[in-house]
Amino acid sequence: MAKNQVYLIKSGQNSFIEETEAIIGISGGRIGVGTTAPESDFHITGNTQIDGDLTVRGNFSTINETSVQVDDKNIELGVVDVPTDITADGGGITLRGATNKTISWLGSNAAWNFNQDVRVDSGKLFKGEKVEAINSLGLELLNESGSGVFLKSSNIGINLDLDVSGSGNFSQGLYVNGEAVVTGSAGK
Repeated sequence: MAKNQVYLIKSGQNSFIEETEAIIGISGGRIGVGTTAPESDFHITGNTQIDGDLTVRGNFSTINETSVQVDDKNIELGVVDVPTDITADGGGITLRGATNKTISWLGSNAAWNFNQDVRVDSGKLFKGEKVEAINSLGLELLNESGSGVFLKSSNIGINLDLDVSGSGNFSQGLYVNGEAVVTGSAGK
């Protein structure tokens, strides 16, 4: 068979048959299942079921689907023969948009880095043992109107009402810029 001939296979027949009856086509060294004009080395049109493992080797794979479902509850990224922190560096997830939205692991700060805000739904908590500022600007804990508590260096700033239930120990003194209302007794 010449390289550019189309060889068609029909159930029960293997010969040069009408293209409209073909289920497998071989053309130009390419194999088509459900097509007589394969566009790649192996081209399948229609649904495909693989009973067994599928291994894809190459530098880039494209899945053109609206939704990808994975039955396993764990997705592994950066699977290599000998995983190290160096092989993990820069790994993560990118959501394409007008600007990319990324979650990536950076070895330089040994942390997951988000390039967008992270919002925790109402009634849910952000839990952790420690929160650390990433630079000298400190931390801000703000409400929706921008008021809140500001932590910078060794100072705490509060630009909203402060209600203290119980006692407060201010060993370096308490300075109030504005009105202070004290109910009960106030010591020196």
